[in-house]
Amino acid sequence: MSAENFDLKEMRCIAGLFWSSYRRFPDRPALSVDGKTLSYRDLASMAAGFAVTLDEVDATQQVGVIAYRTATAYAGILGILASGRTYVALNPKFPHERNQTIAEFAELKHIICDPEYLALEFDNYKANQDEPAFITIDDADLKKSIAGIPCRVAAPIGGQPFEMAALASEAPAYIMFTSGTTGKPKGVPITNDNVLAYVNNVLALAPLDEHDRFSQTFDLTFDLSVHDMFVCWAVGACLCVVPDRAVMAPAKFIREQNLTVWFSVPSTIGFMHKLRTLKPNSFPTLRCSWFCGEALPAQSARLWCEAAPNSFVENLYGPTEATIAFTNYRWRGDELDKSLAGGYVPIGRPMGDLEAVIINDDNKLAPPGESGELHLGGNQLTPGYWQEPEKSALAFINQAFPEKTSSRWYRTGDLAKQNDEGNLEFIGRVDSQVKILGYRVELGEIERVVRLVCQSELVAAVAWPRVGASASGVVAFVCGTNLDVSTIINACEKSLPPYMVPKMIYSIEQFPLNANGKIDRGQLEQRLAEG
Repeated sequence: MSAENFDLKEMRCIAGLFWSSYRRFPDRPALSVDGKTLSYRDLASMAAGFAVTLDEVDATQQVGVIAYRTATAYAGILGILASGRTYVALNPKFPHERNQTIAEFAELKHIICDPEYLALEFDNYKANQDEPAFITIDDADLKKSIAGIPCRVAAPIGGQPFEMAALASEAPAYIMFTSGTTGKPKGVPITNDNVLAYVNNVLALAPLDEHDRFSQTFDLTFDLSVHDMFVCWAVGACLCVVPDRAVMAPAKFIREQNLTVWFSVPSTIGFMHKLRTLKPNSFPTLRCSWFCGEALPAQSARLWCEAAPNSFVENLYGPTEATIAFTNYRWRGDELDKSLAGGYVPIGRPMGDLEAVIINDDNKLAPPGESGELHLGGNQLTPGYWQEPEKSALAFINQAFPEKTSSRWYRTGDLAKQNDEGNLEFIGRVDSQVKILGYRVELGEIERVVRLVCQSELVAAVAWPRVGASASGVVAFVCGTNLDVSTIINACEKSLPPYMVPKMIYSIEQFPLNANGKIDRGQLEQRLAEG
């Protein structure tokens, strides 16, 4: 089989974004990972091998991928999609119990696996009667270590032409599993149509081409990784995978790889600033900088603009259910802190033809300046949760609003308001508001004051001690060692009501992070509980 023989099927599958670029730029770099660079031809050949093998073993619709920042991971995803199937990313660094729960819920019968993880994963699954069948690559260096482990090696390229599977564009491209309130992960199936709509919206934000070099910072179990891959490959650019050790300290990588496009969580800026690697004009090659996944502090935006003077800074917002990101706000640089909610960059306006409304407690449209729950509508919304119609019915509503064309809306659970310029501002979570001595409190307001006093972006406030959704006080964590606790508390006393003033300020050398690179507040609470 030759990769040239793939039939694009009129771009109804997001894999077609890659193959379109392959046909135009077969010898240009497509992937830089682990010290190696693969051309579009190289990566297409690997992906085709996986696609053929999946057909030979008659794999079911959902196929797992358990690999970590390797060529196997990216070729595996492309191969699954090209075969007309749906990929489900697993993480070899997650507890096996979580991966197994997802594998069972997603009905995975086949998993593409890195050779280096094959022995471990086989041991994990072999106790089950219905363990998945593993597919891996032919790796000469690891043949001894995987000897005796039943698995299928991806088909070599050669033989008869392979026709890319005919696929309905409304079919799921991937299922992303997020944390559920019951402890069981929620599956969010995102269709090819959803992703194609997203890529079109993002490409309207900036001129990108085959000469660009994109960062890939996000784990494949985080939906922002889909942006990394398919916005990049849609224009024929090179995807540069940041090594795990450099994800939160990527300054050297940015320079060595001559990156032109950056995408990460905002926390990365704070960690780089702490390490003193965010100096003015540090990254002159960057020309596009996107941030998403958590609130972007205005001071972080300023720091990044100084470090990457030739790049714009754009704040993206969106839940997994609405496909990667939904709104955008490009930082101008002349915004005043006092005009920004909580000192954070606005989340902006819906991209393209997408729509958003803010609903108040009376289930009516909130006027400008009034906060309420943000609802999203448009062609980026998932059809609903995987095999959970009751949860889908609660999260997605059918309702008509004046001057809006959408009739189906996703309830984000996020509090937002529209500012005087018509931009949306993120306020907090509806379901994570805390009550301090009976008062409703947004912890972000406390964090803003502490950040301004400490001149540190790495700040987290926690309601403590907590009883259910209520607490009798607040404590704050600051990344740093030379803290003047009395000065911080005095500043809080001048700016906040008494019940919001932290009872204690804790210095922390490094914040615990979750798999998506965000500060893990649950672990901070656990540290407090353990004394």
